[in-house]
Formats: sequence, C-alpha cells, structure tokens
Amino acid sequence: ASGESGGSLSINLKGNKAGIWADFATGQGGDLIDLWCAVRSMSLTVALEDVRDYLGVEKPTFVKPKKETFTLPKKPQCSAPKGPVLEYLTSRGLSEKTISAYKVGEQGRSVVFPFIRDGVLHLAKIRGIDNGKPKPTEANCRPILFGWQAIPSDLRTIVITEGEIDAMTMFEYGFPAVSVPFGGGSGGKHNWIDHDFHHLDRFESIYLCMDMDGPGLEAAEDISNRLGKHRCMIVELPAKDANECLVDHSGQVLKECIQYAEPFPIDGLYGAKDYLNEIWDLYNGL
Repeated sequence: ASGESGGSLSINLKGNKAGIWADFATGQGGDLIDLWCAVRSMSLTVALEDVRDYLGVEKPTFVKPKKETFTLPKKPQCSAPKGPVLEYLTSRGLSEKTISAYKVGEQGRSVVFPFIRDGVLHLAKIRGIDNGKPKPTEANCRPILFGWQAIPSDLRTIVITEGEIDAMTMFEYGFPAVSVPFGGGSGGKHNWIDHDFHHLDRFESIYLCMDMDGPGLEAAEDISNRLGKHRCMIVELPAKDANECLVDHSGQVLKECIQYAEPFPIDGLYGAKDYLNEIWDLYNGL
C-alpha cells in the first residue's frame, strides 16, 4: 500500500464493493479513505481534511440548536362556565359534558381555554363571548395542541382542528380532537409540532379538519408534510369550520365528513379508484 511495485494490492472497481481494497502482503484493507491514509501515512482526521481539499468540498459545520426556555403560566382565576358564558357555549352546540372534558372555564364574560398535557398547564387562552379571538393570557408559553386533557391514552386516531371550539365540536360527536394553538397558515404558526411531535407518535390516523379557506388549506399541507402524509387525512366541510358546520347543518354531516375524508396524495402512489375511468373504459371495450 506504500506504492512500491508488486501485485499484492487489489481494488474493486465495480459492483456493491466498488472502492474496497486489500493488500494481501500486509493484510491491510478498507475503503478509499483508508487507502488514502495508508498511502500518505495520515491519520483519519488529517486524511479527511486532505480529501476535502482535493475534492474542493467544505467541511460541514453544525450549529447547536438554541435551547428554548418557556414560562409556565399562572393558573387562571376562573370557574366552571355558567350564565352567559355557558349559554354561549351551549348555543354553539356544546354539552356540559364536553365543556368539562376540556376543562374549559369562565372569567367574567370570557371563556378560558387551558392547554394541559400530562397534567401540566403549558398555555392558557381567553376569549370574550361578545367579540374577539382567543388570546394567550401570558407571553413566552410553550406552544402545544389544545385538548390533550380530553384525549384517552389508548387512542390511535385523532382529529386536529384550527380552533378550540372546533376541537370540542368534533369531540361532541364522538371524534376526540385537539386544536392547533395559533390558527392556520404555515411556518412559525406550527412550531407546536416541535413540542408535540412525539406525543403524536402513537396515532396511526390523523384527520386534519382545518378551516375551509386559504390559510386552513395551507396549514393542512404544512402539518401533513411534517407529521407524515401516509397517516394524514384531509377533512372537507360544507361550511367554514367544524362548529359552523354543526350549527348550520348537523352532527350527522360532521360524521359523514370524517367518513369520507381523503388521504393526502403522495407522488407516485396511487389507489384503485385512481384507475376507475380506465377500468370502466376497458370493461366496456372503449
């Protein structure tokens, strides 16, 4: 391997072992980098630098991810919904059983949505019943899905919605559901995936029931790409969102939307129904 004349060195030039060499006189062998080390009497570390210089390849640099620190919010001062807040929630088609399952509370004329996972409150949002959208009660809280407190530990199928009340709506009709914390769209709005990814490992089927608008469809695409299209189904609604669908139509319509949910298309993967027209033409001799 030092380069002197002789016939003891052999290098595979083809096949699965291309680049593997052996010097039968010395017993040395390995891949091309090992050969580089042997011929030039270099250590592996120095040889790698030499190979990179020879090929014009820059050494990869790795940046240690910044450690994120989050603040646990104070437990909101609230009570079980009653009066106007309870009336508001029931007018949206939600039963007291569902309200209790999600541990939703009231604070004045506002609904309090707690984001609880494994018994720990990570985030809380509050929404006035007269107007406005849900807003976090404190800043710098860990973004996680809303509704883990209502999800059975042995469940293998789950629905993800775009709003807290939408998640509760799906639960009302037999579909345990969670909601994204910060609405539709893409990018930073879905940083919750970093904090809930492994908590979603056990789910074989994930139904994405987002709002039927541009940001909702964008969110469904973004979420499915990160959670795996092979287990994500897209739910199409005849209204803007699940709760509006319930109020304007019925719970039966929601069940049908889940029943007929379609898997996300995967490039190069086709189902039997994709060939329906061709099979029909073949059967009819067209």
